[in-house]
Amino acid sequence: MRQTTKQAIAEALRNLLNQRSIEKITVKDIVEECGVNRQTFYYHFYDVYDLMEWMIEEGWKEYEQKYPSEGLDWQDRVRQMFGYFYFNRIYILHAYNSENRTQYVQMIGRWLSPIIAKKIMSYPQAEKVPEEKRNFIRKVCVWICTNVFFEWIEEGMPDEKKANLEDYITLINGSIEIALERFRL
Repeated sequence: MRQTTKQAIAEALRNLLNQRSIEKITVKDIVEECGVNRQTFYYHFYDVYDLMEWMIEEGWKEYEQKYPSEGLDWQDRVRQMFGYFYFNRIYILHAYNSENRTQYVQMIGRWLSPIIAKKIMSYPQAEKVPEEKRNFIRKVCVWICTNVFFEWIEEGMPDEKKANLEDYITLINGSIEIALERFRL
């Protein structure tokens, strides 16, 4: 029941985000949309932005189940993330603003970090690079990918080809290998 209530609240927010931006949505609007009281909302979520983050995270998990990533390389995983955001672009664009950019940065970073770390460790020379340097490479690559996402979102999420995604992927692939060579013990 608890998960169903959370999902109903999230669905209410999704419906509202398909109509207007997040800064024009209140907890009152959400509880009226889904038929629960404010206390129920606050039992599950701290505020509208907390709900928004949970909704996007849960949506991503569902998307991954629908389109499994097993066997995909890191580039295809990033393309998959772009696909998820593009598929949900109306409510993503309405949910995004400068006030909650940090939440997006952290969320996308959590998704990308293990993907990039796995890519780094796929290189034979990675074992000869100190962990702190591998972490540095991972952080820089995550930062690049995250900023590509934000540039794309701020441009209104046009077709992913207009985001020059393939160019960034090529740049990151070459950079990882070079960095590992230079940081090798």
